Amino acid sequence: MDYALYTGCTTPVIAPHYEVSARRVCESLNIDLELLHAPCCGNPLKPVNEKEAVTMALYVLSLAGRAPLMTLCSACTSSLLEAKKRADTEALERLHVDREKIERLQVKHFIQVLVEEYGLEPLRDRIEIPLDCRVAVHYGCHFHRPSSLYSEDPEYPHLLDDLVEICGACSVPYRRKSMCCGSPVMGVDFDVSVQMTAKKLQDIKGKADIMVITCSGCGFMFDRKQKSVESLTGELNIPVLYYSQFLGLALGIPPEKLGFEINRVPVKSFLEKVLS
Repeated sequence: MDYALYTGCTTPVIAPHYEVSARRVCESLNIDLELLHAPCCGNPLKPVNEKEAVTMALYVLSLAGRAPLMTLCSACTSSLLEAKKRADTEALERLHVDREKIERLQVKHFIQVLVEEYGLEPLRDRIEIPLDCRVAVHYGCHFHRPSSLYSEDPEYPHLLDDLVEICGACSVPYRRKSMCCGSPVMGVDFDVSVQMTAKKLQDIKGKADIMVITCSGCGFMFDRKQKSVESLTGELNIPVLYYSQFLGLALGIPPEKLGFEINRVPVKSFLEKVLS
């Protein structure tokens, strides 16, 4: 399988371990990636100028070739998919892009590629190290919303739960599972943003060994900001792993090749538990 990898602007800056681990996993699964050199998808501009945000997303799509586009950021995925649906003639003419090319181009999140293209059962057959642990799955806002862009139920998604459990882990239920991480609110109200993060981590505390995520914005809040919310929650120490890191361990990829040194919350004790 060949894909063009679109990392967006956030992942390379605040979550390079997400990209590194995703590349390692794809290499292990014989999924060939070629980096698409492209700018921002336009998502941060939506609240200010939605029309220009769509144009920015269309520009990213215009840079792609024939290979399907694989994304890592959930916000990028929704921006690009929405642009495909809302492409107007004026924007296409400004960019000198053929509508047929935009409509033909496939855009899939890394998780969708694993489930829809590689397949859960073939993936299960590749597991070398079952990870015996309790996992709190966090989907985030954009992974299955708006529902018009995705096939999974936005209220009761299960793809990430399924992917965690084929690795030998138990995906645990918890309150406010579908709640936002707080990242989109940070630029408007920092205090509310941090309170949202704190509430979610408080719900998980004591129920799971780790949290598994799929979005760099969520990683910023739950991993990098975790210490700053402990005044609201008490001590947490909840390791936050990207699914690519989690799956990489289960596939037998050495931890030192999955970017764990970049994780802000220490993962040493978790690694010792599942790999011993």
